[in-house]
Order: sequence, then C-alpha cells, then structure tokens
Amino acid sequence: MAADKWYDDARLTRAFCNALIEAGYLESNEEIREFNKKPQKFDDEYDAWAEAGFPDDANEDGWTEFVEAISTEEESE
Repeated sequence: MAADKWYDDARLTRAFCNALIEAGYLESNEEIREFNKKPQKFDDEYDAWAEAGFPDDANEDGWTEFVEAISTEEESE
C-alpha cells in the first residue's frame, strides 16, 4: 500500500496554503488556484515548511527559516 502524500490531508494542505499566502509566496488568486489544482508541485516548499516545524506565521518559531528557504526556492526557478 502506498504511503499517503501530504496533500492527501485537506487540513494540512489548507494550513500549508495559508502559510504560503502569509509568507507572500502565493500572492494572486491564480497562484492559489494553481496550488489547489496541483499541490504536488510544491513538494520542495512543503519540505521547507516541515523542516521549519510547520509555522503558521511570523509569531511562531521556524517562520524566518521557512520564509528564507522558500525565497531561495523562488529565486532559483
């Protein structure tokens, strides 16, 4: 049996999307729709979020680490 992917959990996917929006990574409705259609395209960003401890916003530990990691991802694309 195949392991579940992070995006199979609707609550986790929604929390991750909200974190990306809060970080300014997803800024337009089109980007948010793209995330919702194909969340698997955001595996690297999800890994950065998980490594940072799943922070929701700037008030949580790991937020700066997460934002810096996804900023680096965005620049390398």
